[in-house]
Amino acid sequence: MLALGVQESASFNALFTGLNVIIIIYIVIVGSFRANIKNWTLTKQEIPNDAGSGGFFPFGFSGMMAGAATCFYGFIGFDAIASTGKSKNSD
Repeated sequence: MLALGVQESASFNALFTGLNVIIIIYIVIVGSFRANIKNWTLTKQEIPNDAGSGGFFPFGFSGMMAGAATCFYGFIGFDAIASTGKSKNSD
């Protein structure tokens, strides 16, 4: 797209950025009609024994950080393996 010119490329980029924002807003609005707030406030009887305390943060802030760290290190590990494999093949 840049081969057509800077102005055309900027316009194309702005068009698709606006389209992305409209789609995200649409998904949030439509999803808000399907949300069930009751799922965020379960009673003690509705919570399985191995599911923390229930609600939005069933394992608390530390559980959320542990999950985020697992995802982060999993991604970094995959990236390291992929990068190592790529550099070995390029020699």
